[in-house]
Amino acid sequence: MKKQLQLMMAGTILCVSMDTFAGESQEGYEDFPSTVDYFSSPSIATKSGQEASSYWKQMNGKGTGWYGVNGGINAVYGAGDSDRSIEKFQYEKPSWGWADYRKTKIQMDGKGSKNYLCPNNSIITELYYADSNDDSVEAFRCLEVAQRTVKGVSWEHVKYTGNTYCPKGSYLSGMTYKDYGDDYVERIHCSTLVEVKN
Repeated sequence: MKKQLQLMMAGTILCVSMDTFAGESQEGYEDFPSTVDYFSSPSIATKSGQEASSYWKQMNGKGTGWYGVNGGINAVYGAGDSDRSIEKFQYEKPSWGWADYRKTKIQMDGKGSKNYLCPNNSIITELYYADSNDDSVEAFRCLEVAQRTVKGVSWEHVKYTGNTYCPKGSYLSGMTYKDYGDDYVERIHCSTLVEVKN
């Protein structure tokens, strides 16, 4: 009887799943592999069938996970209303190549309120969005560019409601994150890509 009870208890333990609370850091972000094809040039088409130089990518309402692009992110949209979450972002297809296809993940949620930046010569290509009660970008991935020097140009405060753009010709390379209450991205760091001449 005692042995049977132990087996039943073991079976119960195996069936237990742990829920994470909205806004709390989750383990296993790397379990979500990148779905971005960095080897091909993206084709971005408009409704008229013409190729566009930039396009918006929606995250809110699309589920929790990584949202990435083969290109540079140059604007974000602040949701406003009852929170300050970024719900979508604008990107441009690359006119440059990538130096290395190994991505660097920068975790923000659970790591404190501060500035988070990509490593040298890298820009943000993927955002991790928690599509739950506390909708927020919680992490990002960076990729190193080839034959370019990445130079920081400005910090832009994310508008409570509406679009926030990097200066023309610059892309996201970091964020200021508020890691308490309704976690949110307060500022975006923008950098230009300066061509290296031999």
